[in-house]
Amino acid sequence: MSSAMELEQSHSVSLASQTNVYSSCVLEWPRDQHHLLVASLHGSVICLDYQKVSGQLRATTTNIQFMYIPTDAEIVSMDCFCQLSGRKPVVGITLVKPVQGVEGRAHFLNIYGARRDCSVTVETEDQQQGGRWKNLGEDWQTCDLAFAPLKLSHIDLGGSEENNAFLLSGSDCRVHLFRCSQALLTFQEDDVATVKRLFPEFAEPFTASVMSFDVQHQEQHRLVAVGLQSGDIQLWQTRVGSESPSVLRRWSSSCLDGPITSVELFLPICSRTAASQDAGYSLVATCAVEMAAVFNHVKLRGFSVGAALPESSKYDCVLCTCVADLDGDGYDEIIIGTFGHMLLIYKQHSPASIPGDFELVYEQRLLQPIYRLMCCDIVGDGLRQLLVVTLTGVSFFQLNLGKAADRCIARLRVWQEMEDLRRKISARGHKAVV
Repeated sequence: MSSAMELEQSHSVSLASQTNVYSSCVLEWPRDQHHLLVASLHGSVICLDYQKVSGQLRATTTNIQFMYIPTDAEIVSMDCFCQLSGRKPVVGITLVKPVQGVEGRAHFLNIYGARRDCSVTVETEDQQQGGRWKNLGEDWQTCDLAFAPLKLSHIDLGGSEENNAFLLSGSDCRVHLFRCSQALLTFQEDDVATVKRLFPEFAEPFTASVMSFDVQHQEQHRLVAVGLQSGDIQLWQTRVGSESPSVLRRWSSSCLDGPITSVELFLPICSRTAASQDAGYSLVATCAVEMAAVFNHVKLRGFSVGAALPESSKYDCVLCTCVADLDGDGYDEIIIGTFGHMLLIYKQHSPASIPGDFELVYEQRLLQPIYRLMCCDIVGDGLRQLLVVTLTGVSFFQLNLGKAADRCIARLRVWQEMEDLRRKISARGHKAVV
């Protein structure tokens, strides 16, 4: 195994109790400032981020008090997004609560921040950050659910952040749509007819519970990938931009034998030109039983071009995945986390290599099962950090700063050489194309 990837653990936090695979998310609020929200099963929610305290940048942990999370309730999933040009955070939390005197449980979706602007300014650097979340935690509504909730996510339905909506999969083998009523400023679940009009991919029930799904927009098209508990993976290409979106193509595959724990659509950086985007989208899918798989050119070929990630099933079931350029070389890595405590990172041999030609370049054993992976610049220094949520903790990983500095300097030199070449060509009266 290659050891080219050098990651360092920069920060870690222990949780009050265990979490699960659906109960963490990243909130970008205000603009360009990231916060990691993590919920434990027994109702506590914390915010992890970096703040300036007494003029110094420090990792901070803030307990967020959300209304109506009973002590006997368990948090199943959580998601968040921003409205009003990044000034208004909205957080959704699904709950499971025992019913007194009755066998069985009640299920709820609580939504916080729908009714008023929740951006609260911190007056001094030393003031507790919890003040920023006070209005959010007190502004809530609850929706009764007739099914056990699973994955909660959000989607932009109208090309505007004011048209964000929640998507929630459940034990009834459906994906439900919750939109905000601009008149009432509350979220309501859409009926089947409305879902069919706005989101035809989710109009009919599936053959099994939806464990994971991902949605990506590209100009006038929408790609939707769904992973089922039965092991099936489904993919849609839908034309959007009109009043009634229409499904253009649909693919289905049963190549993985076991529950699909995560799916993620991504556009490799080497395919992010206008000429290659139609073929460039790829899909990574992880399975609880078999090796994780990568499918290439899914918009053109569906699931016909795919390859397994080597050794991905060696360390118990794979629970999560994330695709990001961690080392700053311009090409995405595929990161997966396993129940067997292993963090694995894969990279293509070269940009020109055959599709699916991935090698394992980094592995590290953590102390607990890995439940969720996310990647963002949470520090604010221009480098992406890998956020790893485990059974009862969170760890931040980042590229070795010396390696990152060397790569930045090398890129600046290349840029300077290109600029010098452009000036020389322009001085000779020719048009430079760089």
